[in-house]
Amino acid sequence: MRIFWSNKDLINNYTPGSDAPHLASSSTREEWAAEGHELFNAKHFSQAKHCFDKAKLPFQASIANAYDLRAKARTVIGTSRQNVLERRSCFAKAAVSFEECAQASKPHSKDSRTYLRICGECFEQADQKYRAAEMFLRAKEYTHAAELYRDIGKFDEAVKIVKDHEDEMSPIIVENVIKLARLAYFSNHQMIKARKLFDSVEEEVGYLEERDLDLALADVLEEEGRFSEAAELHYSEGRKEQAIELFLRRTEDKAALRRAQECILEELWHRISFGVDPKVIRLDSTAMRLMRSASRLDATFTERTSKELSMFKAIIGAQTSRLRELGSEFCEMGHSSAAMLCLDRYFSQTLRIQDMALVDAVNELSLFYTYVDLLSAAAFRTDPCEDAPTAALFGFRRIAENEFLLPPNTWLHSADLELRPEGVVRTQDSDYNLRLSVLELRRLFCDALKGHLKQRIAAENDECARGKAFLPCLVFAVSGSCKRPECPEAHVLPSAIHSGYYNMRVRLHLQQILILQSLRENAHEDVERKGTKFWLHRLYEALHPPYPIFGSISHLALSTIPEAPKALNVVRDWVRTLVYGREYHPRTNFLMDVMRTATLAFTFDRSQSSYLRDAAYFRFPPPYIYIRRGSHLILHELLYSMSGARTWSLTAGFRFVEHVVKQRLSINIGVLCDFVDFLCSSVILCGDHPGTILPHDVIVPHSWLLRFVNYDFPHFNKGIQTNYYHILLAPIWDLLEQLRFGRDYAENLLYGISRNLSNVPYQVRHVFIARIFRAIGLLGCNIHNSSLRNDIRKRMLSFQQEGSPLFDRYVSAAGDSWDKLADIICGSLKNDNMDKMVQLFHRSRAPTKVCALPGVRQLVYTDFTDIRAQLGLTAPTSTQANSPYVKVPQRKEPDDEAKEVEETAGEDADAIPAQEMTTPDATEREIAAASLFQRVYRKVLRHRRGIARRGTAGLHAQIHAACLKEVSQLGDSPGLYLRLFLGPLPHILVCLETVRIDTLSQKKKTKDRLKQPCTPIEYGALGDMLTQTNKANMAAVKLKEHLSPHSAFHKRLDRKELRKLVKEANSLISSLPFETSMDLSDDLYLAIRGIVTEPPPVGTRKKPMLNNDDLYY
Repeated sequence: MRIFWSNKDLINNYTPGSDAPHLASSSTREEWAAEGHELFNAKHFSQAKHCFDKAKLPFQASIANAYDLRAKARTVIGTSRQNVLERRSCFAKAAVSFEECAQASKPHSKDSRTYLRICGECFEQADQKYRAAEMFLRAKEYTHAAELYRDIGKFDEAVKIVKDHEDEMSPIIVENVIKLARLAYFSNHQMIKARKLFDSVEEEVGYLEERDLDLALADVLEEEGRFSEAAELHYSEGRKEQAIELFLRRTEDKAALRRAQECILEELWHRISFGVDPKVIRLDSTAMRLMRSASRLDATFTERTSKELSMFKAIIGAQTSRLRELGSEFCEMGHSSAAMLCLDRYFSQTLRIQDMALVDAVNELSLFYTYVDLLSAAAFRTDPCEDAPTAALFGFRRIAENEFLLPPNTWLHSADLELRPEGVVRTQDSDYNLRLSVLELRRLFCDALKGHLKQRIAAENDECARGKAFLPCLVFAVSGSCKRPECPEAHVLPSAIHSGYYNMRVRLHLQQILILQSLRENAHEDVERKGTKFWLHRLYEALHPPYPIFGSISHLALSTIPEAPKALNVVRDWVRTLVYGREYHPRTNFLMDVMRTATLAFTFDRSQSSYLRDAAYFRFPPPYIYIRRGSHLILHELLYSMSGARTWSLTAGFRFVEHVVKQRLSINIGVLCDFVDFLCSSVILCGDHPGTILPHDVIVPHSWLLRFVNYDFPHFNKGIQTNYYHILLAPIWDLLEQLRFGRDYAENLLYGISRNLSNVPYQVRHVFIARIFRAIGLLGCNIHNSSLRNDIRKRMLSFQQEGSPLFDRYVSAAGDSWDKLADIICGSLKNDNMDKMVQLFHRSRAPTKVCALPGVRQLVYTDFTDIRAQLGLTAPTSTQANSPYVKVPQRKEPDDEAKEVEETAGEDADAIPAQEMTTPDATEREIAAASLFQRVYRKVLRHRRGIARRGTAGLHAQIHAACLKEVSQLGDSPGLYLRLFLGPLPHILVCLETVRIDTLSQKKKTKDRLKQPCTPIEYGALGDMLTQTNKANMAAVKLKEHLSPHSAFHKRLDRKELRKLVKEANSLISSLPFETSMDLSDDLYLAIRGIVTEPPPVGTRKKPMLNNDDLYY
């Protein structure tokens, strides 16, 4: 083997005794140190450490060890968790070793800073950035240290480094650290630290405004003493209480205090909105604090704001009487929102109309009608989306073009929960605020208020239906006592009844009719239960009381009833509706309904009363009970008799009464007696010779005369016949017998709402007996027919056993003689407060000397206008008519015998032309009108179904509707601009509104993220996002204001400027730093194409090439 190694020159051979080298000799320290430095420079750090240890150089050994640890740490690679942890651990050990080296080095020396720098690098690699930053700072590596402090969110340390060593650092890093530190400090509300990073307040304010950091900006403004600006900023961001407190600090600034008032009241309107329970309000600590703040400004409030504050106090304190007072005052001021809030709270209490006196009931209904009118105006004539006072009253606010916010503490929010259809889901935010589109809000608002209106009116209507003021007690009025337990009718003494009382009762009914109409005409609700028919009957009874002591239609003075013009239009409409809808069934009240509606129609709608012929019941075959002999329909006879338009009209009326009484048809006794009075007065006042004679030497009640003059005579046929009056006598005698016996004999005679004369006090029957006695007695007094007079006396004498103070005087006088009975009849009204007897003498036939009669006023007249003048009256406004001229021939007075009227029993008293008793068919014009109504209504329904609710479609509909509304501002000749205004413009407005909403949403998200811990990278990104988003929001708002439909810009019709603005909008939308919530590409394309893109020029048509092939031929 030795030979082999030798041959390979791998070994040296030495013989014994030769000069061999000494192999185990010891090296010196210097040799070890030199070798160590050589190995260290060759980066053999572990061997170098060994050499330094041999050379007894511990400092150099520790340095070599530190470098060796760093080298070993660098060799640990891999992404597994174990490898990462091992690598970090190795670098941490190396860092500690380098730190020891630095500490062992000369302070502030270059080597020390080097070791500290390397130590920092190792700590950084070990992911211990805070210690790394400390090492870099000690190593005077300020830029790197600041970066690390910044990266781990230690902005205090980073800022200190920048402040102390800015000149020794990278300007880029300095700027970045300050930028992120500002945002971090402001986001975390570290105002003192943040403010030190600015050179001036203006720079600070500009920075905050650019990023819309409103809270920080408000604090800065407040610290600078700019309280009003800070307050406005707080208020614009919804921090109302902070704003109010800041305004109140400026005790010497009247403008600030005035602004505080406005803010307090606005917030009180928000807290104490429509329909909110006072108990809930009293538990609202914010509302209570606002009230205390408001109390500090009492002396500075204007009258209006002072009253509003009083209103809120009254609501909180449940001071109903004060709310009533304030509601009236606000109505007079025209402050409808406050009036409605006051009156709604007032009428939320249980109504007490039932037991009110007449005057109090009139005042209460007047106020309730005002309240109902306010509710109706809000529900059906106000657009809640465009009316700021309505939004304040109901506590909602607009947050986008097509979106409204409805807080959970509002009445509408609660109403939505009740009215929301099953399966419909509303959009809510984290605070349970409802988000509604324009259409959804309008529908909810209308439906909720309609239901509220219906509920309020229904409760009030039920109360009024039981109200004593509406219906005086007949028994008490005629007898002075009433034995009915808890009588539901008013006990009014006759001495308290006068024309004012009569008109006040009529007014009360007209008020209630207007109140019901508010629901009927707006909400289209069925109000038949104690509704139109019920109150028309009550109105009839007020106009035509059952007994003359309560007055009559002659006392009606519409000028004393403020509601009359409007209410009578409603009455006309109700009567017409009832006529068109009334059929033969149910029969019990049929004749009463027909007679009352016809009377109201002839009284207040005479010129249009022809619609009575188109009543629903005329469209069907009548029941046999309404047909008398000769196939005459008694309903035709009734209407013709009431109109007086035919010569035989009164005869038809006589036949109607005859058939009704004979057949015992169900009819209201009061209505029947009114009709009998009408027939008797017509016979007397139309005279015994039809055609030309005005009444002369007749005695009638003042009420009969005025009714005839004002309501009947102007429309009666000049040749109307009166000589068949005897037909009326037999049914009247029969009717008197029914009234005398009562019980089963009078079941068909109705009285009141649901009673008949078989179950009423006897005084009621006696009232109607006395009425008939007087009517038939006046007929006998004015018709000189002995047979008639004897018959009247005989019928009256048959009542001798009844013994009633209401008609005993007639019976007693009838037993003496006709003259005695005539005196009693003529003097029957001498003690009546409401009526008097009048004796008429025509001037052309008046005797030279007139014999006065006790209790009778005598009038000598020329025509009926003269009668009105002498009585100091004019015809009612709604029924004003000129009396036709009637010639009165001069003739001698006949003697008494000649004045005897011969009865015409032998003549044909049924000669009523049957051809005139038919119902005409609908005309072509009426059919065409009905078809038009039908088409328009169907079109409206289709339009309503087609309206979009939410999303882009809803926004398009809303903006397009706004553009349509503003078309008029473009002038008479807008030209092409009109097409741009209604075509592409709404599309760019949709884009801008979407951008505006999205930028607000993005700002909110960014600010919320800044409130959470963020990395420096995130701070940078969020700061840039805030800046860009805020700029985009301001640009979108500005462009939207310029391009909005109501902007004055459009009046100039400047297409060039419009194109420029749309280009700006396109640039804005294209450069947004985020994705929009809706795809705007289609809208943007249409807007650009329609407004910006120039139409291609119309080129000249290329001429065909000249064909010159035949030039040489």
